[in-house]
Amino acid sequence: VTVLRDHRGWVKGVSWDPWGRYLATQGDDKAVFVYDRRGFERTAITKPFVGTTTKTFARRLDFSPDGSYLACPNALG
Repeated sequence: VTVLRDHRGWVKGVSWDPWGRYLATQGDDKAVFVYDRRGFERTAITKPFVGTTTKTFARRLDFSPDGSYLACPNALG
């Protein structure tokens, strides 16, 4: 069991990739974090969300069926 405490607000979406290697989270803090399940090393994605509003519940990210893409709602650009 691992507790992930990187977000500075409510977490609105959590998704595993199709093979269970990567876990992605998206929250009200305008950040997406992608964790490798081996050691839970994290990669932060924040730039596409800088100018977005936090007044939305539409933050349910998901991986594509083949795991090649991560769709993150409310991103710009």
